[in-house]
Amino acid sequence: MSVRRRRNAGITEDFWSGLSEDKKFQWKVISKLVTLVGAWLITKTGVAYLDGAIAVGTSLFSFMLIENQRSHTRYSLKMRRWIARASIFLGVWGVFLVGLLYFVEVAIFSLFSSLATSRMPNLEGRYGDVVGLCVIAIVIVASCYAVVKVFRDLDLVGVFYHLPKKHLMRLVVKKRFELQGGVGFMYFELGVIVAAICYSGVASVLVSVALDIIEVFKAAWVLLDNVPR
Repeated sequence: MSVRRRRNAGITEDFWSGLSEDKKFQWKVISKLVTLVGAWLITKTGVAYLDGAIAVGTSLFSFMLIENQRSHTRYSLKMRRWIARASIFLGVWGVFLVGLLYFVEVAIFSLFSSLATSRMPNLEGRYGDVVGLCVIAIVIVASCYAVVKVFRDLDLVGVFYHLPKKHLMRLVVKKRFELQGGVGFMYFELGVIVAAICYSGVASVLVSVALDIIEVFKAAWVLLDNVPR
């Protein structure tokens, strides 16, 4: 394959164009079945619109990435650029939001674990409750500062955002991947499908945990609001 042809064609386009229409149809059916079964098995958040948003986002990303690599040269230049930008946007922000959500949830659990195991000073008297709340507020503020510092020191923006963007650019724009024959073709397409399914499962679990945390905060707020003054 010439260098120019490699830069213009999708990484699976040569193999896909060599298949008969019957084999193309059979593979599309198999890949759709794998996607449907995987989507059926993943964990659900229990909120219809959130499940729908996750399913639509991951399905759209995998569809655009696969179809673009199958038939890249058949699209207009404008469409190629749009698909590339949309694929990179969905992939990068999908990874970033899931990574950020995971980090925030870990930070929240760590904070409440520290508060639950820490020995608070025994405050009595007229201003005991006020001082106690001030101590808790100071601990929370210090913990939030520590979380932000850890986030910056570990360069998690680079891990969750810049690194996925770099690899997607290599795949979608620069096409710096070599696939050999049918094995490489199946490896790529099934890899994209399985990755999308796994992402949906992880995102659903993290969103479910986030919803549970919100419910706990709501219950705690109602409980504090009903405390006699």
